[in-house]
Parts: sequence; structure tokens; C-alpha cells
Amino acid sequence: MKHTSQERVKMPKGGVIRILDLTLAIAEAICPTNVTGVDCIVGKRAVSPSVGGTSTKSALVGMVFGLAEQDREMFSRLLPTLPPLRLPMDEGELQAFMEAYRTHPDRPQDWEPVLQDAKARKEEQLIIAGRHMKHINKMHAEGDIHFLDGSHTPIPEHIYGTCISKKSASQYLERCGLEVDDEGGQAYALSTDETQPNREEGRMADGNRAPVSTLPDSVKECSSSSDRSALHAQLMAFSFRGDLSSTIPKAIKTASDPTDHHAVWEELIKLAINKTPPLQGTSNGKISYLDRNGKENFFEKSMLTKRIKHALKRIKPHSRS
Repeated sequence: MKHTSQERVKMPKGGVIRILDLTLAIAEAICPTNVTGVDCIVGKRAVSPSVGGTSTKSALVGMVFGLAEQDREMFSRLLPTLPPLRLPMDEGELQAFMEAYRTHPDRPQDWEPVLQDAKARKEEQLIIAGRHMKHINKMHAEGDIHFLDGSHTPIPEHIYGTCISKKSASQYLERCGLEVDDEGGQAYALSTDETQPNREEGRMADGNRAPVSTLPDSVKECSSSSDRSALHAQLMAFSFRGDLSSTIPKAIKTASDPTDHHAVWEELIKLAINKTPPLQGTSNGKISYLDRNGKENFFEKSMLTKRIKHALKRIKPHSRS
């Protein structure tokens, strides 16, 4: 998947930077979700060229190729005469754009653009954010980064709302080969809960801790889209136990709502139907799988429900008073 060449991270404002905000800002810089023009195009698909009003067949029809620089230049010249191209776009806008392109007299006759999928781009963002979060945790374990709470007080472990100093954040970005953009970063509004973290904690995937105090009943109660995206990223990275520890995250990644056990169950069913190891299929509403000893077992929806709720208790933000 192609990323934009200008990878400048909009540094969140404040003397201390919440790790979740930093990793999401990195993901947005590397794989932006709000792009326009030629950056929305990830390739070109071969189509049947028309000669004298008759379509000719080619062995390449349907194949997707990367964009060469001359392709980007050509498309940039066409853009002013086409409907606006941006991400995200709804189905109607995408259809209108493609119809205008296909009837444009100056378009290439043998290929059409392949547009970026906004949902897939968001999924990649969450993966990128999760990787950086784990690396920052590793650097802390090695003594290279110090964790702080919202009042600049050092803390020994990673809990929800954990911060690092702005200097450490800048050094981390430099280490990753990313440039800092101090303009336009979102401020992190500290709350009482985050300046004085609760010490009742449970383990997360990387061995660090997350709060298990009173939590909202629904992800909709998260205070911002940043919180919801962070929750998604952490849920994907959560360490589920048992024989399906690596399978459940796959279902979470593709679920329409990763915090909804019904949506995750639907994706698990699809994986079972495709016999994605260790899943073997479905039987009487249950999922058949092979355990570590090669013995057949069954996984029920109620088991998944408990695991999702268990994970959410440990990674969701505190309820706001």
C-alpha cells in the first residue's frame, strides 16, 4: 500500500504527550486518511481499449499495476476537469467520479485508476499505531524512555493516559526518520482521572498494565474519535489467552465494530468456514478448532463475549464524571 512521501507528524500539544496520541499521529502521517487528488490513487487497472467504437480484448485486462511517475503527471492534468477526488468518499461520490473519468475524452484508453479504500487505510493506521506503541513500551523497559502521568510525575508502568515528555517524543520521531510538524497538533485535555491514574491494573499484550476500574458500557462513550481509534488499536493488540489467541485478533481486525462481540463472532465464523488454522469449521452454532495437542474442541459465542468484555475492561478509558 502506497504512503504519501511527506511524512510530517503533527505533534500533539502540551509539555507531556500521551503515547496513544503520539502513535496515532505517526500513523496519520505515514498513512493519512484525509488525502486528495492523485494521492488517492494506489494503482491502475488494465481495461479493454476501444478501437473504432469496438472494445478489443487483452490478456492484461483486470490486472492491477503500480503508478509510474508519468501516470501521476497525466492524472494530475486530468483532475481539474473531473469531480473532486478525496478520501473518504461515499459510494455515490466514487461512482460519479469513475463515470466522469470513463467518459473523459483525454483519458488513457487502456487503464483506469484504482482508488484507495478508506476502510483498509484506517485498518493499516491501527496496525502502524500498535507497532509504535509496542516499540515505545520496549524502549521504556530498556530505560530509554520514561513514562509520566499528566502532572509530569514519573510512573513505572504503562496505563491508560500514560505520557512521555515532548522532548522524548521528538527524539523518538527523529529516531524513526519522521519530521515534526508543530502546527495543528491536537491538544490533549487532561482530566482528574488521567492526572491521578488508578492503580488497580491488569496486564496488556506487551506485559504492561491497564486500568480495570469503573468503565463506560459502550465505546460510544469515549470522549473523542482519537479515544475510539486508540481503543481499537489496543483491542487488536490485546493478549487473548488460549488456543485462539492469534485467531481472535484476526476477527477483530475485520469486524465492522471490533468492540461488538456479535460483529467479531461473524468474522470468526467466516474464518472457520475458510478453515483458517486452527479453525476447522462450524457445527450447531459452534466453531470447531484443533487445540495445541491436535484434539478437536468447540468455541461458543458466549466464550467470545466473555473475552471481548474482559479485554475492554482493561483497555477502555475511565468514565468521565
